[in-house]
Amino acid sequence: MRWMIRVWTVLFSLWALPSQAAVLDPWAFTSLGALNTSESISINTDTLALTGGASYSGVLDPVSDAGIFTFDDINGTNLSIFGTRTLGLLSKGNIAFTGTIDLRGSGGLEMVAVGSMALTQLNVLGGGGAVSLTANQINLGGTIDSGIRPLGIRAVEPINLSGDIGITDLSLSGRGGLTLTTGTGISSRSLSLGSGIITLNSGSNPSGATSGQITISSAGEIASSPGVTVAAPVPVPAAFLLFATSLAALGLVRRRPA
Repeated sequence: MRWMIRVWTVLFSLWALPSQAAVLDPWAFTSLGALNTSESISINTDTLALTGGASYSGVLDPVSDAGIFTFDDINGTNLSIFGTRTLGLLSKGNIAFTGTIDLRGSGGLEMVAVGSMALTQLNVLGGGGAVSLTANQINLGGTIDSGIRPLGIRAVEPINLSGDIGITDLSLSGRGGLTLTTGTGISSRSLSLGSGIITLNSGSNPSGATSGQITISSAGEIASSPGVTVAAPVPVPAAFLLFATSLAALGLVRRRPA
């Protein structure tokens, strides 16, 4: 009986450890060419069809079950997304939308650009899959609102948030640190920043002196925060608490009566 308890305890510990899904790779899929349209377009991930100002057929990723549309470069205005599958909108170059992106289906959205990504407006309607934006450099203006869905933003170069971010959970990661230039600010219940130095600039004067910096250690802890007031302590990840609890339970199992 004791060895069974120990096995289940270890399995529970591994289950509690955090994991991160792999980012879709644009080079793993055949390109449809260059997408360049000034007219509104729609993508249905269930039928794998892109219609409107252009017409393309996507493919189904057998690993993630996402509807994949891969291009050499993407330039568009307005995009409406429907369907229950996650949309993988991939570019081997840049992605730029000057209008509004509306995620109307229950599927998620994963946009990946090898180069830069520039978005003006992103609206997510209702619940469903998460939203993920990945590029070498990301510039987000206007309003980026993922509603009740998690939003993940990953970039190598500094991330410029020149508008308002309205989300439930926001995860930002920059290989060389993050430069956040915000308008009204980031409004969220949970904010997770990758390790490095996060530089905060005033939205009214982004080229002026920085208003503060936050240094995040590789362990995810705030090492220093000159010019920044931390309103609440950083919560301990729930997975760590579950892991610690399982270790304590394992110790109790091994304890023998005197």
